[in-house]
Amino acid sequence: MAIENIQTIQMKVSGMMCSFCTMSLEKALKRYPGVKSVLVNLVHGIFLIDTEVSL
Repeated sequence: MAIENIQTIQMKVSGMMCSFCTMSLEKALKRYPGVKSVLVNLVHGIFLIDTEVSL
């Protein structure tokens, strides 16, 4: 049985003005290997990325 080790990264981002900005950022970040999920908060100007960590 494989154990998943997930790391959450939080980063601040500026310049996002609309929901299209958030969708574009989410789509681009999800293309990276190991990225499990991306959540962008337009109001607070942050995004959270859950990544799989190799042990």
